[in-house]
Amino acid sequence: MLPQLRRRLEQRVVGTLTTWRHSLQQGVGALHTLSPLAILARGYSITRRLPEMQLLRKASEVTPGDTVQVRLSSGELICEVRQLGEDLQPGG
Repeated sequence: MLPQLRRRLEQRVVGTLTTWRHSLQQGVGALHTLSPLAILARGYSITRRLPEMQLLRKASEVTPGDTVQVRLSSGELICEVRQLGEDLQPGG
């Protein structure tokens, strides 16, 4: 009787650990997808106005002559704004 109970307990522990491991792997995958570095790897960049390091969301937040830092998936660029372009509309 005791060996059977021990096997059942071991099976349940292994089953529970397998379930937890799978859940943890799903969580890690979701976090990786949302990681800023993973987003950069998909071709996006992070742009900041120097020297304040202000994060830029709109072209209107800079003026010609401003210096910006562009963070890419691999490396960064230091750029001088020459002119502001028009907003691009999706499907336009």
